[in-house]
Amino acid sequence: MQTLRLPLRIALSLTLFAAGAAAQLQVSKLSTEQKELLALDDEWVAAEVGHDRAALERILHEDFVVIRNSGKTDGRKEMIESLLARKIEPFEVRHDAVIVNGDTAVVIDRFGTDVETKCTWVAVRRGGRWRVIAEQFTTIRVDAKK
Repeated sequence: MQTLRLPLRIALSLTLFAAGAAAQLQVSKLSTEQKELLALDDEWVAAEVGHDRAALERILHEDFVVIRNSGKTDGRKEMIESLLARKIEPFEVRHDAVIVNGDTAVVIDRFGTDVETKCTWVAVRRGGRWRVIAEQFTTIRVDAKK
């Protein structure tokens, strides 16, 4: 866990910035890096729905950590195993923000219909390739959507 402290601090700072700037993205105005991150997001969803272990291992950094809605924290292995163990129906992801700062990026997404979930994830670029190193889920209360 020691190696995650600095990336998580960066992530928290960028997330606070993103919260003020969050709005549905206009893809035509995105940078090449932002488009790469949205493509990674699409690949990630396809890997989850398709139970593609190789793709999930390629997308999720070795030091990956997820904070679930319950507050439980899991690592890469636990996340991949939980995704492969259940049926995941195809779902639409709505992008609120993609913030790139050098080789670190924060993406804020939303998904769900009856119960909406906001997902903030952090990616790092190594060797020219983006990999997801952290993710946090937050359930959006019905009264908070108004």
